[in-house]
Amino acid sequence: MIATNCQGLVDVVGSVFAEMRRKNLTGNIVVISSDAGRVPFPGLAVYCGTKFFVEGFLRSLRLESKPNEIVITSIQPGGFATPAQQWTTDTEAAQLFYPLHRPPEECQKVWEAMLKPQQVAEAVLFAVSQPKGTVINEVLIEPITGPV
Repeated sequence: MIATNCQGLVDVVGSVFAEMRRKNLTGNIVVISSDAGRVPFPGLAVYCGTKFFVEGFLRSLRLESKPNEIVITSIQPGGFATPAQQWTTDTEAAQLFYPLHRPPEECQKVWEAMLKPQQVAEAVLFAVSQPKGTVINEVLIEPITGPV
């Protein structure tokens, strides 16, 4: 998880950012993060730690990006409809945060209330569709039944 969420981010975003600066390009870099980069959750310390790293890295990179007009946006989804919750090995965290560790048919109502990929895609489109001179740094997107 640390290798993917932290080192992977540095490698990919760092390379894109360096190339954009080298070629004097403007544009957007969008990273899908998590609401766990804003608020820690018990039982998910390592995951939350990696997402706090993501947010800190992007905030620092934003300071470097201003002269080049490179916009760096973090999309932070909350509860998301994915089968990944069923694969967690942390049963305590699963019971606290992922009632979906059971098959979706057992908790259809909760599953249906969670964010869908289309909603996250629309948040990305919103962030990159702003007029020149307007920057969306972060978008926190939660299901209507989720935390605020």
